[in-house]
Amino acid sequence: MNQIKTAIIGLGDIARKAYLPILTQNPELDLFIHSRTPERVQQIQKKYHIPNASCSFDEILNWQPNVVFILTPPALHASMAERFLSMGVDVFLEKPATTSSEETLRLAEVAEQNKRILMVGMNRRFAPINVQAKKMWEDQCTSLAYFEKHRAKPFHPNLFIHVNEEWIHTIDLMRFFCGEARAIETTYKADSRYLQNALCRLELENGGDVFLMGCMSAAGWQERYTLEGGGASLRIEAFEYLDWHSENCHQVIRQGYDREWKPSLDARGFVGEIDHFFQCVQTRDMPACSAYDAHKTQLLVEAIVRKQIKS
Repeated sequence: MNQIKTAIIGLGDIARKAYLPILTQNPELDLFIHSRTPERVQQIQKKYHIPNASCSFDEILNWQPNVVFILTPPALHASMAERFLSMGVDVFLEKPATTSSEETLRLAEVAEQNKRILMVGMNRRFAPINVQAKKMWEDQCTSLAYFEKHRAKPFHPNLFIHVNEEWIHTIDLMRFFCGEARAIETTYKADSRYLQNALCRLELENGGDVFLMGCMSAAGWQERYTLEGGGASLRIEAFEYLDWHSENCHQVIRQGYDREWKPSLDARGFVGEIDHFFQCVQTRDMPACSAYDAHKTQLLVEAIVRKQIKS
């Protein structure tokens, strides 16, 4: 069987922690890696014994990949993805898809016009604990939900970057569990350099309330999701603990999980999302995290930012 010519563009943190450890273990892939930093290309090439590598973007184009993983900063996504889609290449984009809903919608249309697969990396949808939780909650009507994501130190200079790059997973998961919503009010605190805390209230289409919360001075990285309604309660500690409570049932699920990245790539959903992408490449089915779906998430990102009140 012919190998799938797969280009990986961008060798930053997320590529090294999540994507390279998975993709380099797949014998069905013929890999080509690219970065503008020669030292990084040489380091990754040596570590994983990848013969095809370059700092030249034109060399990737000449290589003519079947699929490409774009793991660069978001500002580069739209132009790169559109070029590959127009060439007939299937594309996986790390989140956020782009820096605006207009750009993301444009990419969705280009992919459709060229009959290409375009998927956006929302790994939390594929985390086993969240997949199980979705099955439990899908028939419930959410009355109240809390989605929290905290960090140990601030590093986002403004509210838009925080929402579009930090909260985008939280917003996507909120839509995954609860459906569509509209932003009501966003409050935040920031000093001269960084955003410190943020809180947003949203209203679901069914009238339920959702609160997104983030503190950038917590004890460490934490994600928690709590959903209430229809006589049931669901609590999730990412990516390891699920507590389901209803009138006739109480179930606790603990997912074996190591907080170091390499052993936890399955628990975090990266294995599942990559498998899903290649399955869609083979079947030509629309990905669960399509660019059209990512467009809805980014519309909500922009609405949340528009509703801002600095406290």
